[in-house]
Amino acid sequence: MVELSENQVTFLEFPTSDRKETLTIQHGLKGWYKRLRQRGLKAKSLEAHQFNSAESIGSKLLIIPNPNRKFSSNQFEQLKKFYDNGGSLLVLLNENGEKGSGSNINFFLEEFGISVNSDCVIRTSFVQPYYHPKEVFIQQQGVVHDDFCQIKNGFVYPYGASLNVISPAVPLMTTSPIAFPVNRPIAAFCSQKGTGKLAVVGSSKMFSDKWINREDNGDVADSLITSLLSNRLVSKIDNFDIEYPEYVILPDTIALADRLKSSLQAEADLSNSDMQQMFFDAPLFGLNNAAYPEVHATFEKLDVPADQLSLIKPNFETPLPQLVPATIPPRFCEPEGPQFELFDLDESLSSERVRLAQITNRCNPEDTQDLEYMLTSAGEALGITKDLPEEENNPIGILNHIFQRISLYKMPQ
Repeated sequence: MVELSENQVTFLEFPTSDRKETLTIQHGLKGWYKRLRQRGLKAKSLEAHQFNSAESIGSKLLIIPNPNRKFSSNQFEQLKKFYDNGGSLLVLLNENGEKGSGSNINFFLEEFGISVNSDCVIRTSFVQPYYHPKEVFIQQQGVVHDDFCQIKNGFVYPYGASLNVISPAVPLMTTSPIAFPVNRPIAAFCSQKGTGKLAVVGSSKMFSDKWINREDNGDVADSLITSLLSNRLVSKIDNFDIEYPEYVILPDTIALADRLKSSLQAEADLSNSDMQQMFFDAPLFGLNNAAYPEVHATFEKLDVPADQLSLIKPNFETPLPQLVPATIPPRFCEPEGPQFELFDLDESLSSERVRLAQITNRCNPEDTQDLEYMLTSAGEALGITKDLPEEENNPIGILNHIFQRISLYKMPQ
């Protein structure tokens, strides 16, 4: 067994010609790399074509950000060997899962009860400044348990997919009720006795340079690294076993709408070419809000408030102004209220027990002033204060009088 470095993290890189889609510690993950350096961890890169043995990893944690090619059977065997020897794996994907990245990572993840769906998580309501529906802002209820991560505001889950999680894996984060699909896992964790740890997140862009400093994404990244490099979650993994709704597949409404279906009834003849062109004319109307962020930024540059358009009341020209009666309405004096003494009916008509209960509910037993107020008010409610002389009309005198009455009551006749 090869000894794994505890203070080093290895990033498995998949270089492509498109630099925008490539995530490496030199491009796209610089912010995460700096956070690891601040924690005293070293980071190195390992290209996918150089990964042919578990010994080539050389660290306790291997991060696989958005694999864009298929793994070989030997590479899967080496990943399993690395996991069985106590290594930790963090797999990050994007929207559409395997279908979008072109990898076969689900073949490896399904052995641990995790798979990434070929879908995309969207937000059902608009939240500034995240204009795109796929830039999902999830609040605190998205974290399953505080043992994993304690966040203050929430986190942004951009362009990510949902997961399927079964035992022995458990979910770490969900989409919460404000995103679709509703309450589905987006991060999962698996750790078996005598082996390493595995974590899967459905969005690699969540930790890219553009998003890692948004909201509490950095805290989520730190919690993932801490959970994979320590045994913090292994003993508390049962707390994360929650119930979530099943994954329901809806029909593709857009694709079905583009397929013309014939009518079952005998209607008018549609063989005319003009009629056919009318039915198949696609660009009749279009609506796109892609330019909305630029328009919103223009308001700030022009120092114009970006408010909703207000309704301007029309002013129609009239030959003469409106007639206003030249009268002054009379002013009447308001009658004064009745000259009755104010008193509390509940206090006057309630029984002694009810009044004592009301006085007790108003007071805090730990406050000395409230205790004096309760004894004085109880003496007034029981009619004791009127029988006491002025020098004994205090809380101690009231208690002394009550104790004397109780002792006289219990004495034999």
